[in-house]
Order: sequence, then C-alpha cells, then structure tokens
Amino acid sequence: MRFLKKTAAAAVVVSAFLLAACGGTKTDTPQREPKETEKSGVEEMISALKEEETKDPMEGDGRAQIEIGTAEELAQFRDRVNGGEAALDAVLTADIDLSSVCGEGVGDWIPFEEYNGVFDGNGHEISGLCIAGEDSDSGALFKKIGFTGVVKNLEITGARIQVTSTAAALAMRNEGTVENCSSRDGYIKGYEAYGLLGESMEESTVSGCHVSGTVEGGGRAAGIVGFLYSAAVSDCYNEAAVSTEKQQEWAAGISCSASTSQITDCCNGGTVTGAWDTAGVVGTAAKGSVITGCYNTAAISGKGRVSGIAAMMGESVLNRCYNMGPVSGVNGTAGILATTKGSTPQSKCVVANCFNRGEISAGQLCAGVAIGANCVTVNSYNLGSVISGNGGIYGAAGVSDRGGIMSGDQVETFLLSSYSAGTLSEKAGGLTYSDTMTEMNTVFYQDDTAAGYYFNRKDGGQDASHAVSAEQFASGEVLEQLNAYVDSGAALPEGCAKAAEAVTLDHWKAGNDGYPALEWE
Repeated sequence: MRFLKKTAAAAVVVSAFLLAACGGTKTDTPQREPKETEKSGVEEMISALKEEETKDPMEGDGRAQIEIGTAEELAQFRDRVNGGEAALDAVLTADIDLSSVCGEGVGDWIPFEEYNGVFDGNGHEISGLCIAGEDSDSGALFKKIGFTGVVKNLEITGARIQVTSTAAALAMRNEGTVENCSSRDGYIKGYEAYGLLGESMEESTVSGCHVSGTVEGGGRAAGIVGFLYSAAVSDCYNEAAVSTEKQQEWAAGISCSASTSQITDCCNGGTVTGAWDTAGVVGTAAKGSVITGCYNTAAISGKGRVSGIAAMMGESVLNRCYNMGPVSGVNGTAGILATTKGSTPQSKCVVANCFNRGEISAGQLCAGVAIGANCVTVNSYNLGSVISGNGGIYGAAGVSDRGGIMSGDQVETFLLSSYSAGTLSEKAGGLTYSDTMTEMNTVFYQDDTAAGYYFNRKDGGQDASHAVSAEQFASGEVLEQLNAYVDSGAALPEGCAKAAEAVTLDHWKAGNDGYPALEWE
C-alpha cells in the first residue's frame, strides 16, 4: 500500500481504488467443509444403521444454485433456509428491491436464521432492507452465517436498520466467509451498531468489503464489524460516519475490538466520534492481534482514549500503519496508539514501521505516534503537529510516552530508530514527555520544535542530546543513521508479544519533503 499525499486528486484515486476492491470484482470462493466432530462408539453405530436417513441439510443437497431475481423469490428462499434447508446455494440474477416485502406499512424484514450455503450476489444489489418497527430488538439481512456459509459479491443499498439492541446491515454473526460485500448509504442505528457485521468468530474471514452512510450506536459502533474473535479482516474500507454516545464503550472505523485476530490492509475514511475509546481502525487490539498495513485519513474525536489507528492495545502489534487525519481528545490522544492495557515486560506491545502526519490535540496527554507502558515503538516517525491544550503541564510528546493502564510497578518502554519534526506545544518533549524510557537508541527530534527530548518540569533544565537541525534531516545524515540501525540487524527487545516475531524493520528512503520516509510508503 503506497502512501498518497492528502490532496483532492489523491482522495479520488484512493476512493476509486478501494471501491473497486470492495465491490467491483466478482469472486469464486470455494465453500469450506463442515467441521469434523469426534463421535462416540454408540453414535457411530447409530449413524451406520441410518443408511436411509435424510441427508443433513448442513451439507447441502448437491443441486444447482437457485436463481433469485425478485423480492418474493428472495423471501421464499429465506423461508426454505429457515425451514431447515440451511445449505442451499443461491445466485442473484438481478437487482432486488425489498420494498414489497418489508418497510413502512409492510413490516420488518425477517432475517435468515442460519445460513450454510453459498450466497452469490453476482454483483447485484439488494435495496429497501428495513428493520425499524417499534418492537424491533435487533436485525440484519442474515442473523448468522454459519461455518460453511459464504456470502459474496453483494451490495446492500440504502438499508434502514433502527433497533433497540444490535443492528448490522449484512449479518449479526459471521462464522464463515464474507467477501466483496458492501453496505452503501445505509442508516444503521442501535445500542450496538455495525456497518456490515456484528461479530466475526473463530476461523471466519471478511475481505474486500466497503461501508458508507451512517452508523450510530448508543454504546458501541464500528464501520465494518463489531467484534473479532480469532478472525481475519482484510482489504476493507469504511467511509461511513460512525458515532457513539455512551462512555466506557467503543467507536471505530473498522472494528470495536479484535482478540487474537488480524486486520490487514484496511482503511478508514469516515469520521469517527466517540464518547470513550475511539479510533480510526480498532478500538482495542488484544491477545496477540496483529494490525498491518492499515491507515486513517478522517477526523477522529472522542472523550476517552483517541487514536488514528488503535485506542488501546495489549500483547499485540501495529505494523506499517499510518494516520493522516486530525485526532482530538481530552486525555490520551495519539496518531497511532493511545494507550496499552494488560501488557507486561514479558509481553510488550510493538508499534513498528508506522508514522503520523495528522494533527494531534488533547486537553492533556498526547503524542505523535504512541502512548503506552510495556510498549516498544520502533522505526516510526511523526511529522504532524502535537498540541496539548494545557500548555504542556501533562503533556505533549513528539513520538512516544509511557502512559498506560497497568498493574504493579514493572514497566519497560522502548523508543528505537524513530524521529519527530512536527510542530509541538511550547512545553512539549521533542520525543517523549517524561524521562522514563527503559531504552532510547537512534532517535532524533528537530531542534526548533522543542527545548529538549523530554520536558523537565523540576528545574527547567532541558536535555537536548537527541536534537538535530532541519539541515541535518535534509542532508541525509539522519536517514543514514536510521538505515544503519536497520542494517545492524538489531532485534526487538526481549519480552515482546509473540505476535511480534514476524515483524521486520523496514529501510528508510529520502522523502519528497526532505525528511526520511519508510521504504514501503
């Protein structure tokens, strides 16, 4: 994924590219085999005696795809699935308007209960999906996509899901495969509101999907999928406006929470406004999750921990991610990672090969790249402005600071092979706000942005040992030292999260603005 300058022309290019990836190409994904379950001896004997027993509908009936071209045919197909034929395959042959079977004066759409076949939208759209009755508790097109279920090549247009509990356009729960699907110009509202999927479970995948419109959650909201549990999301793009109202909850462009999951090559281009943990990509990444190649270009704002990429992380990895959008909060705001929780010196989080060019602002603590205890920030940079509203009392940092949610006194925090040259608050630290890093190596800040690499509140004496001039950046001197660190083969510190084993440090190149840039940009 290449970094594009933030211009109107570039925005059109990015949007066109991502929309094509999410909705423009039909796919031919093979259906997975049902999970094998171990049978007891008695069960095997009974099974053998039932040679004439009707075939399990979970395994399909071996017939050709059912062709669906009208709303009535789709409703009939749903009724067959809900009646026990869960693995029937279907293909759309035309765009379908559901206004004749659901909506005002007709009633709510009745979802597919559990689907285990292959549903191919064939590039067509379903419009008029409506679940908004006074007694509507939750709703989506599908309630559950099962382990062998595949839903692909489908666009849902103008959906109206307005319920008291959980709302999603495509499915409440995904245990199978969702590919090349989108929800365009929908209005999704509930206590929990998700642009496409409520949750995606173990071994499930979501890829090539796109969401636009409005997603409003009373407590939780996400552009693509609410929660990921040992699941994988890739090549997805959100441009819906996502918002929440209740504190102690999440709002995110891609996913509220990822546990032991992967989010790869996803981006957020929709505003995200939250009452608590708020992020462009993921609210919380935990238990060995890996976020790779993701970025944010939109405005992110909240009242809790706020970040362009991840609001909170524990024992997980952010790699090759970047933020271009303005990020604003009250206390704990950063371009890439806003805080850590649950990490220990033996399972440190890693932020690697990342950068921020967006404007970062907060009433109190803010940083260009990352805030977090038991965290390693390596091979990363900040060129965005970092402004603390209280004049730096506590405080602003060019790259990283130690803040985080932790238990006990054991804290190890590293800042390696990184730099900052963005505009900073008057009393900010050029690299870190407090002098608490376990180790700093090959790190630089531009000397006219701060008086010292951290802000000394005790006696006013500032340590400028890591300061370099704009001329040293432009001449390639800093670039040479950053690449020397990479070429030295320096390993990540001991005790990093296991998920960081696959992280390699990228080389640097001369950027168009005279500052070092990462080779992958």
